[in-house]
Amino acid sequence: MPDETAPTRREPAVCSRVRLMLAVAARTAARDASGLPANLASVDALARAQLDALRAGRSTVLCGASDELVELLRFAGLVDVLRVETVVAPIRRPAGRGNG
Repeated sequence: MPDETAPTRREPAVCSRVRLMLAVAARTAARDASGLPANLASVDALARAQLDALRAGRSTVLCGASDELVELLRFAGLVDVLRVETVVAPIRRPAGRGNG
């Protein structure tokens, strides 16, 4: 019986890493996307990794994705499917001004 966690030659590395994470993770695995370039290869790899996760009854959440990658995922219609977690910076008020 072949090892289903072993990567194939054509499989992107991100898919095999996510598959290995899911083998030991909870239902939802956080995926650090901070090092991924904003290109179609990343979008393809992330979509494949999420498909693998869904097939295993789990899902992933992308954390730390660049604004460019998030925009590319949004353009591709995958931002909700891939569950991208974005960080919103707090509004800073000028010092010395009161609230009322």
